Formats: sequence, C-alpha cells, structure tokens
Amino acid sequence: MPKSIRSKTYSLLLLMCMLGCGFSDDASQPPGNRTSTDADSTTANEVDTANEVDAEPETNPADLLVDYDNRIVGGLSVAIVAGKDETGANVIRHDGQFEVLFTNHSTKPIRLWNEWCQPGHGALSFRVEDSDSPPSLMRKRTQHESNWKSNPPKTITIPPGETISRDVGPSDVWGERAWKGPPEPNTGKKVLLAAIYEIKRTAASQQLGVWTGRVNSEAFRTLVVDPKLSTPHEYLWSDCPKQALAMIKADRTWIDKKDDDSRTPLHLAARFGFVEVVRWLLSHDADVAARAYNEFTPLLLTKHPDVIRLLLQHGADVNATGASGTALQTSAHDFASLQKTDSIRDNRWTITRILLDAGAEYDIRSACCLGDAERVRVLVTDKKQTLDMEAMRLAATQQFPAWSTKAGTVEVRGGRGKDRTALHVS
Repeated sequence: MPKSIRSKTYSLLLLMCMLGCGFSDDASQPPGNRTSTDADSTTANEVDTANEVDAEPETNPADLLVDYDNRIVGGLSVAIVAGKDETGANVIRHDGQFEVLFTNHSTKPIRLWNEWCQPGHGALSFRVEDSDSPPSLMRKRTQHESNWKSNPPKTITIPPGETISRDVGPSDVWGERAWKGPPEPNTGKKVLLAAIYEIKRTAASQQLGVWTGRVNSEAFRTLVVDPKLSTPHEYLWSDCPKQALAMIKADRTWIDKKDDDSRTPLHLAARFGFVEVVRWLLSHDADVAARAYNEFTPLLLTKHPDVIRLLLQHGADVNATGASGTALQTSAHDFASLQKTDSIRDNRWTITRILLDAGAEYDIRSACCLGDAERVRVLVTDKKQTLDMEAMRLAATQQFPAWSTKAGTVEVRGGRGKDRTALHVS
C-alpha cells in the first residue's frame, strides 16, 4: 500500500442502492486478469462495457424484409462480391472478408454515414437463410456509448457514376465479435445471403444531406467456410454454437475437454451466453465447477442472467473465487463503476440480485461497491472483513459515479501493523 494512502484518511461516499427498479438483461465477460488469448482482455476490476454481448435488441420482422424487384433506391445500389472455390462456386470465408459495393447511379453525389461513427455503425446488415432455420439477420453488435466519444458523426461521399467498396469480416473483432448472427461455417450447406443497407431520416441526416432509405442487394447462394475451426471450443469462441453443439453431440468426450486456457465448452458457452448449449451441457453432466485460467469457473466467466440461473440450478458454487474475486464482488463493482444512465448497469444489478438471492456472501467489498452503508456498519465489526485489501483500495482510490454525497461515510484510516488497512465507520 502506497505511503500516501497509509498516512491519510480517505472518505468513501456511499449511495444506498435503489431497490425495485426495472432492469434489462445484457451481459459480457467479467473483468479480471486474463491470458493474452482473450481478444477482450482487461485488467482486474476494470469494467468491461465496450464489449457487452447480450445487450442486443430483438430482430424486428421488418428488418428481414427485402425487395428484389427494386434494387436501386435514391440512386444507390448495393452488391455482395464473394470469393470462388476451385469449382467456381461462391464461397465466403468466415475467417476472412468479402466485399460490399455501393454504386451511385444518379447524376449527383450521394453522401452516406461513415461506418465508424454511431449513425453509420448499424446501417449495413445481411439477411441469412438456410435450410435448417427461419431467416435471420447478421448485423453489427450494439456498441457501448463510450466507444463513440472519439468518433463523432462523419460522412463519406460517392461521386456520380462511381462505386466504393466496404470490406466485411464475419469474424472481425471489436472487443467482442463485431458481427452478431453471421452464418456458421463448415456445415456443407449453402446459405442464401442478401445485403440490406438502411439509413433512417433524422435531424442530423437532413442537416448534413445524408442519403436516407432502404435498399437491398440481389440474393445469392454461397458456402461459408473456415478451415481454422476444428474443435467445439474454437466454434464457440467464433460465435458458432450450432456447429459446436453438433460436434459435442457426435462425440461426447468433448463435454469436459479443456483447451489451452483450461476452458471447457461450458466455460465458453456460459461466457458468450449460448443458453441452449449451456442447458444441453448441464443436462449431460458437464462439470459446473471446472476451473479455467485465473481459476475462473463457468459462473465467473458469464454476465448473462439466464446462464447464471441455469448454473446455480445445477449446483454452481455461488461463492467460488477467481482472480477477480467472487461473482458478487465483480457484479457489485461493475454496478458501482457505471453511470446511472448506463443500461449495462441494470444488468449488473439484475445479476447482483440473482447472486444474493442464491445465498452469495454479502461481504464488505460488495457492500462498499453497492453503497450499502448499513451493511458496512454491520460488517466493520468483523476484523477479517475490515482487513479486506481490495475493499480498502476501493474506498481509498475510486470515485464511482454511483455514489452520492448524501449518504453515510466510511473511512479508511492509516495505522500500523495489522491495522494499517482497517476500515472504520464514522
């Protein structure tokens, strides 16, 4: 502990947590020390909001509508350019990229939103049809508001009669996989794919003269392949739960096999919120207590409420501890670290309530994060609790937006020997 902290008194301003509010479900990987193989690695106690994976709106049936008879709207058309295999058949590499062409058929420039700003981020999507399931939508994942602070709205211009291209990588990563719902590779079956491009009319689009409307490409059938994927772990990591589960069902020795980071399929299915895969694995005796890197159990690797409930129903230890502490400590810390207007904060509160209802130990670190002054006053009499180094660090160094100056105060007082990290209530 730095001398500057030991020698001073620090005040932790607490907010009595608001109960009975309506909350939504979204989730992502818990913060903590991770191995370098995780594309979204963060440090311990860092709130990972940029790559939430379950904060996605349901697909509106209207989003899947296409008009194959009218493929030029307001002078703009879109087209998909796929690769070819050795036989000349269309093929898209799940681990590669394909092109989408935007052509201006008018006599005037057409201005579009840049894809790297918020209004342009979700403009391009794809209708996906296969023989095994209803049509679905491949679309960009919703990004956290903080990602757009350094990317203000901007436009690109297509001169009359010219074409620009945009690369699309089904496996591209922006924290999480950038695309949600891409067609799964290596099924041996062709999918029917059509690009959809839509910009809705807003005050900003009108002000900047941005093209508005909805246009789709011609649909074409293509194989989707990825020769790099060969295990259920790799399929799950690459957002391909159907292929992963098919492989596990065909060879059930995969159920508890671990990858190079000691993760079982249950770790990865829980981490990404593949509820049906989690349910199947648990019903076939997958080890709910298996430890991965940093001593993470499946429960410690998920922020999906439905997955958490399933794991707890099948005997997951609600007080299991990994590199970032318990599941409750992680969700409480995230809740405190997020702004009140942040929808992800609602998810953390939902998880916190699930864990507490399941009997999670309501320790002083979690109480500090949740701003529960009464709980801290009870626990501060427990010497073991008051020597919690992480609780002391939070009190001494963090200024969480969830806390309010109108609540009680807990102080971290300097001392000597064993008492130098003790928490005291004033």
